[in-house]
Amino acid sequence: MTIHDLSVPYVSSEDPDLKLYAVMIKTGDQPKPILAYLHGWYGNRYHAERDLGQNTYMLDRFFVVGPDMRGRGSNGAKNWWGTPDPAFDGKEGPTSDGTPDSNGYELNDIVDAIEAAKRLYPQHVIADRVYVMGHSGGGGNTMGIIGKFPDYFCAAYAGSGMSDFGRWAELTGWRASIENWVGAKLDEKPAAFASRGGLTTVINRLTPIALSHGTADTSVPFELSKVYVDANAKLGKPVPFKVAQGAEHGVWGHYDEMVAFLDQHTQPPTLPAKGKLIVAGYVKTKRFQILLPSVDSITECEYDLTSGSLSLRLRGDEAGTVTIRTPTGADGEWREQQFEYADRAELSLR
Repeated sequence: MTIHDLSVPYVSSEDPDLKLYAVMIKTGDQPKPILAYLHGWYGNRYHAERDLGQNTYMLDRFFVVGPDMRGRGSNGAKNWWGTPDPAFDGKEGPTSDGTPDSNGYELNDIVDAIEAAKRLYPQHVIADRVYVMGHSGGGGNTMGIIGKFPDYFCAAYAGSGMSDFGRWAELTGWRASIENWVGAKLDEKPAAFASRGGLTTVINRLTPIALSHGTADTSVPFELSKVYVDANAKLGKPVPFKVAQGAEHGVWGHYDEMVAFLDQHTQPPTLPAKGKLIVAGYVKTKRFQILLPSVDSITECEYDLTSGSLSLRLRGDEAGTVTIRTPTGADGEWREQQFEYADRAELSLR
């Protein structure tokens, strides 16, 4: 059976009025692991069709999900955006609702697309084998998402990505675009940029990840991958890193190497029963979820599940309403509690 749908609608789990779209591609009759394939900074879901729509090597191995993150989309007519959707015959196709927020809740949109694939095609996916990869902006998304969803993905691969959005703005001519989508000026609100980057949440990383980057990249400088690799190494978390000497921004397409890495990891990681996390806007685990007053917030969190209930100690930088969710026991259902957060809080939830 071939599934080749370039405009699958789904809704945001955080805002049911937000309608989003994704590409979903699969060949063959057997269920396959899910691969979330992430588009670039100015791209959209048609990147998945452009890059993998006829790639038998990848389609033999994965059920491909290519989400449009919020505020993105097109009919794909511009060559660098991807292959046009023939269903729209050159006319503009549907676009995802909302406004881009640069590694904010648009990362949640990626997981929502994956969950939609599980609901729509249950017999065609291996639901607990989920991978993520992306190049450029998609590489930055990849580093960011495994910090916000630390026990969701089996493995990840990021190419030419930005782990630090503030430093990216400082180093390149993309600053105006970055500030526009973050929704703040770097000099006025640096925390908003820090909350977007995977570098901020390195301590959270449980998902195995590998990186590649060209040393002559001027769009996303090489140091924005290297600093992520170095930060992981300091925590005893090695990251395989393919360094392309003298190469510019287009270091991508080495799918055999990527798949060889992903295939080493067939189970999602397990969240330790006790530990520390950095909550950058939000964090979602299988045991609990924390949503801060805004996606620009950063909070240190100590959690403890050893007693059978959740205990939290939070210390952050922005006052407001914090939402805590814990599973009810019913499949996919969460109990939600809210409290007003000043600076420090200790909570025990049962």
